[in-house]
Amino acid sequence: MESTGARSPTTPPHDGLLIAPRLYRACRRLGALLLGTVLLIAGSNLLAWLTGLAASPYLRLMRVNTALALTLGAISLWLWRKEQASALRQRIASILGFVVTVIGGMTALQYFTGCCRCCLRPLNRAAV
Repeated sequence: MESTGARSPTTPPHDGLLIAPRLYRACRRLGALLLGTVLLIAGSNLLAWLTGLAASPYLRLMRVNTALALTLGAISLWLWRKEQASALRQRIASILGFVVTVIGGMTALQYFTGCCRCCLRPLNRAAV
């Protein structure tokens, strides 16, 4: 059987089988399930912050910057899932990854030095 050059989403990206095709498909499904789980948890926390449900004494939520970074990171990884991702998808995924890095860096700076509170205060207004 000849290869036409086009790959289906379930075939490994390399012609030399470094991983069994069934294991490759199982790993892709597991990755999609885990990304969906992160999106569900972080997205629901972010939605609770945006709708004002965070004021409820019965809810324990993650901080806004954590929920935002996890949501953006999961969306970024979801955009990269396609092996032949378009240039636009790659660009958007890179920008989202950069935003996640900036949020993480600002949060670390806040924790380690005690400065830069003014930068993150809008994100953590209700959490502080």
